Amino acid sequence: MSSFINISDASTIAIHSLALIANTERSLNANKIAEVTHFSRNHLAKVLHILVKHKYLDSLRGPNGGF
Repeated sequence: MSSFINISDASTIAIHSLALIANTERSLNANKIAEVTHFSRNHLAKVLHILVKHKYLDSLRGPNGGF
């Protein structure tokens, strides 16, 4: 019998985003992360905001900003 753990879409987005950011030397903005992961940019932005709010990520604002 195989069992699967059901996790929310937001959790999936968070895990994939954190892994991508951790394995990249330079900062990535939400548009680039959405392009690479194929997640909705709006949903991704909400999840990234929560991760920053709870201090799992740091964010930089401006033209060279990102995570």
